[in-house]
Amino acid sequence: MKKRFNIDLGERLTKVCRVLGIDKKDMAKAARIVPSYLTELCKGTRTNPGIAVVYKIAKHYQVSLDYLLLGEGDMFLPGKEAEEKEIDDFIPSFEGLADLIWLLNNSNIFKNLILSQASKVYFDNEEFIKMEIKRLRGIAGKSTQELEEK
Repeated sequence: MKKRFNIDLGERLTKVCRVLGIDKKDMAKAARIVPSYLTELCKGTRTNPGIAVVYKIAKHYQVSLDYLLLGEGDMFLPGKEAEEKEIDDFIPSFEGLADLIWLLNNSNIFKNLILSQASKVYFDNEEFIKMEIKRLRGIAGKSTQELEEK
């Protein structure tokens, strides 16, 4: 399964280059990786590319993450031109809550990214979170009058 994923991802990256008429050196530069690393990704010999690498390529060329990672949906984002844009950071920008909700409902990649970040926050702050849960459950079990008396 893992081997097939890497081959499929490589084929999709190669197809994006072909459709956009760019070479792999340009794509590697956009992702801020060395060209040999991208070549290995395209051949399927390199495994486990970081999500930041894939995200940078997707963002720079306005390619759908679902297409790149899963082979699902359209290659390019809806309503977007396949034009090069400078990306400074691995920080997606959202125009509002509606964008976040849409992504949560439509993108498994985004859901997994959110869950992985939530897990990291939980494990980094596990003791504090457990104390907060206990505190909030204690408050939830008390009446408003009992809380006002404190």
